[in-house]
Amino acid sequence: MLMDNTLELLGITDSNIKITRFSAKSVNGEKRNIIEARLAYNVDRCPYCESEKVVRNGSKILHTRLTELHQERFEMKLYKQRYLCKECLKTWSARTDIVEEGHTLSHQLKRSVLHMAREGITATGIARICHCSPSSVIRIIDEAVELKSRVARLPENLCLDEFRSVNSTMSFICCDAEVSHDIVAILENRLTKTIRERLIDVLENYRRSGQNMDTAISTLKKNMTAVLNSVEYDFSNGPVEGINRRIKSLKRSCFGFRNLDNFRKRIALIRS
Repeated sequence: MLMDNTLELLGITDSNIKITRFSAKSVNGEKRNIIEARLAYNVDRCPYCESEKVVRNGSKILHTRLTELHQERFEMKLYKQRYLCKECLKTWSARTDIVEEGHTLSHQLKRSVLHMAREGITATGIARICHCSPSSVIRIIDEAVELKSRVARLPENLCLDEFRSVNSTMSFICCDAEVSHDIVAILENRLTKTIRERLIDVLENYRRSGQNMDTAISTLKKNMTAVLNSVEYDFSNGPVEGINRRIKSLKRSCFGFRNLDNFRKRIALIRS
């Protein structure tokens, strides 16, 4: 019963996993809790040839890093049952949804990493809490966050600002001035040339939709944007200033960033 409760506390709901042994050891002053378990289930037919001549064929060991519990590191040594089809002679292993095939970090651990990244905790701090390496944290973020080169729909109103980015450079950022305050673009610098190129790209690829944005685009093309927006709208730059405050806090807590893509992904996470 205690072993079953341990699986439940670690967020493992696969009923085919049965704990066989629990142990603990100390490595470089860190306590590591090792859960040994077996993964097996009844297989009636071969997934390749549909034959019923399926027999068990040994096991394959999978080492999986689980999420932390009570600030302690947990690992699972999982013996995955292997099967053999006597008809087509193909073999396969039992599968589980606690970890992606070919990976060692569990889905639960990855979710914990992303949750902490959204809170602006440094990669080193997350690694220390989750008992993994900072490079693993960065890799998890890199796999989970996809930076979009352009948004599907350009907002009618934008907030524009700049923030201190990597290597002491200044980057440009803009977001939706409406309620969502979604980030529209983060450019590598604030140079007029860079902003102009992005703006020209937006203008050249814009398709008329019969909405107010058509008028705004025409106005941009005539270089009258700043004047018309300041007269016609009551929007302020508050939303993007708020985003920049969180960016500054993130950068301060992480002691700066050297890689812009990693920085942009961390910004995307604190805004998700």
